[in-house]
Amino acid sequence: MQNRAFISIEEFLALPKDETLLFDVRSAVGNPGVGHELYLSSHASGARYLSFEGAFSGPVTGTNGRNPWPSREQVVEALAAAGASPDRTIVFMDGGSTPYACRAWVCTKQAGYPRVFVLEGGLARWQAMDLPVESGEDRLAKPEGRAPETKGLPNLEVLCVEEAHAELLKNHARFLDARPHPRWLGVVEPVDPFPGRIPGSLNRPEMDNFDASGRLKSPETLRAEFDALLGEDHDPARIIHLCGSGVAACLNLLAFDLAYGLEPGTGRLYPGSWSEWCADPTRPKAVGEPQRKA
Repeated sequence: MQNRAFISIEEFLALPKDETLLFDVRSAVGNPGVGHELYLSSHASGARYLSFEGAFSGPVTGTNGRNPWPSREQVVEALAAAGASPDRTIVFMDGGSTPYACRAWVCTKQAGYPRVFVLEGGLARWQAMDLPVESGEDRLAKPEGRAPETKGLPNLEVLCVEEAHAELLKNHARFLDARPHPRWLGVVEPVDPFPGRIPGSLNRPEMDNFDASGRLKSPETLRAEFDALLGEDHDPARIIHLCGSGVAACLNLLAFDLAYGLEPGTGRLYPGSWSEWCADPTRPKAVGEPQRKA
């Protein structure tokens, strides 16, 4: 299972409990810190709380987006303090649609931890399966954490805003935005200072990766949908994944990799995303329905 990003709840329950750590990394758009409140209210039995912002979001300056990409040192320090080590299997879960768990996966794999998974369906499917839940603080014994010695994800490129802007000017890359369609159009913008999108970007809302039951779609279905959006030009070296703040973009990245049979964590990611891009009023922006080519 090491070459997979997602794991079903059934597969998770079969893992050796003394070698596995399950982390609840729930958060919410525009409400950083709410994850701990959600965890205290109700969480999967055996899940440990890990602050999404504390582990997987860097310092906010006001111009670098709502969830800046964290340093490797920040990720390793937070995980080691929570008991993670390279010889343990790490599983992340969130409320259900998995964007926070996917961001945690990418950061953790990039930091060098080898066995990391996203729990498919998260707490929503856990509860639907009538599995035990708890409330209150985490009282689980914490194992001794240890940092990995090397970095991971050699096929991932994380872009800064200057690099993303340069790609736009060169007209070389294809920007794939994971936000809901109304936000991509600029019809609504509940959290960022300006509505709209990067000009020329395409829209693949994060929820399009799931079927009506909330399960991740099959690789064949995902590929057909990405093909319909991208045509024959789906070279991961040309696709730049983004969203509002670099969270849902990680879900699209992993879904794209699954669709095309790529090593999980292959591709290009612009984590600053729209919240960083629109913070500078001089950067180009687009709103409304895109003009169709004749």
